[in-house]
Amino acid sequence: MRPVRTVKFECLKCGRCCVQTRRELHGLVFGIQLWPEEKKLLTCIAKERGININIKPQFASRSKSDITLWQLADEPCPFYDKTTRSCTIYPYRPLACRAYPVCMAGSLDKYCEWTKRHEHLIPFRLEGPEPIWNAIIVLRRTMLEQTRPSRWIYDLRTGKWYKVEDVIKEVVAVVI
Repeated sequence: MRPVRTVKFECLKCGRCCVQTRRELHGLVFGIQLWPEEKKLLTCIAKERGININIKPQFASRSKSDITLWQLADEPCPFYDKTTRSCTIYPYRPLACRAYPVCMAGSLDKYCEWTKRHEHLIPFRLEGPEPIWNAIIVLRRTMLEQTRPSRWIYDLRTGKWYKVEDVIKEVVAVVI
């Protein structure tokens, strides 16, 4: 077995994370994950700047109206500047963006140019600035806490709600 190397993430400004914002997981399509506070903040910033944004629910608990997590459904991200290849709300970007290239599922994003250039080194331990790691730790913990009670999941592709239990059963059936 190869020793695990430590590799430092350095953004190459390819823009793929901001242009290709939708990801597929277990047959469902998701946008950039947003916590309720982030939804409010992005909505305010967009309104201030005269930008239209499309935010949809992502997870809900007991009923579909009890939303625990949201998602930015726009692709590309409306806050991405194609000319400078940068985020126009960088200091206010969502936790999911701060944790990038680590995705919701905990894996590295396959669209990221940096990931493509370093996949030959896998397995490796990702080293980065402390705020990124703090964001990743918070993202994973809070995602697990928030989604455990979730019973509903919203798919951007179909625009429909699905019971989490049904999605899990379908994934398990495919794997077996």
